[in-house]
Amino acid sequence: MINWAEAGRKILAQDNLDPQERVLMEARVQDAESAGLVFEYKRNPTSPEAVTNFWQTFIRVSIQHSEAEIDVPEIPPCDRTQEELEALRQEGRMMVYNPGFSYPVHGKIFPKMNSYSVKEDSPIKDKETKSGWVDVEMDIDSPNTDTKEDDLEKIFKSQGRKGMRLATYILGGQASKVLTGKYFDQGSTYSRLLSSSFDGYVVDADFYSHGGLRVNWSLYPQYHRPNLGGRSEGVKRT
Repeated sequence: MINWAEAGRKILAQDNLDPQERVLMEARVQDAESAGLVFEYKRNPTSPEAVTNFWQTFIRVSIQHSEAEIDVPEIPPCDRTQEELEALRQEGRMMVYNPGFSYPVHGKIFPKMNSYSVKEDSPIKDKETKSGWVDVEMDIDSPNTDTKEDDLEKIFKSQGRKGMRLATYILGGQASKVLTGKYFDQGSTYSRLLSSSFDGYVVDADFYSHGGLRVNWSLYPQYHRPNLGGRSEGVKRT
């Protein structure tokens, strides 16, 4: 079994490691173990084992560093083959493991978000709370921009996917920060999340550069603009 902590320390100690990449890596990850897994994942993004190792460690380390009393979930092996992962990569998609945590638990694991949506009395409702592996867009800026709700429904249906849940958005955004240095929609875009709502209205979300999460619910279904898009999540096709 690979000692990822030792591997991470060796990677960070390399003389030929790009200085900018070293700074970014040390800022993104919380320990040497995570550093080793991030490099392994980035070298082999279509390896089911690398994907599984990354998510198992990412969630465990995030919980441990939050110091919250939360049980580390058992994460099964990635349910996609190397060929399927390569096809997803060509589409600009990556895998996310959604453990099915409640929104208050997400708030405890990632306290920088500091959003009403992840407080104890979170009003966010999801169409489903099923845990498991899903594939998502890896874009920092929102995909499918300048669309209405029904436009997104049609796009995702044609792809055999569903609108993203806020929980998946949170996990994908946090992983994106570790892997790329940026959260989802950090900057100039925001995303509709069709599978999450507040008081019957679909929510939209974006991250601030400091890790804060903004979740809104005031958009009319027909509203559209160039910097507003929508994200999806897909399960393994049978």
